[in-house]
Amino acid sequence: APVPGGPPRVARRATLGTQARVAAAKERYFARRLKRSGLEAFDGVKAIVGQAKRLGVRVGIGSSGTHEKIATSLELSGLSDLFRSFPVVGSEDVARGKPEPDVYLRAFELLEAGPGCRKVIIEDSILGLRAARAAGAFAIGVTNTFPHEALPSLSSEEY
Repeated sequence: APVPGGPPRVARRATLGTQARVAAAKERYFARRLKRSGLEAFDGVKAIVGQAKRLGVRVGIGSSGTHEKIATSLELSGLSDLFRSFPVVGSEDVARGKPEPDVYLRAFELLEAGPGCRKVIIEDSILGLRAARAAGAFAIGVTNTFPHEALPSLSSEEY
């Protein structure tokens, strides 16, 4: 029941069409903003990925973003060529987003990284770190989005 004097309670669910339009508008906004301001790759990412390739380590991308957003980010950060031959899993490839592990589990499938393989995921978000742990991977938190102090609790066995 509405709270007296408060705003009316609206119990409407957005339709899938509305959700898709909102998501598309958000992606267009993100792309325009990134193209104006640019995007820098994390320090050391080129060296880490290059070394992994030289060692024969399988590398892929698992992201909450769409393929379009991922491609834009790679292009603007100068990483497109480095990641060109790697599998990319985006939000439209899985049913559930982070913190569920689906995006990483699909990437593992594409990389043919079964249960006997060791898996490492580098993440910059709290939900992503939870998803990485839920996928059974060793999770490394990059502190470009959240400060170091926000990440220690994620290193525990709580998930």
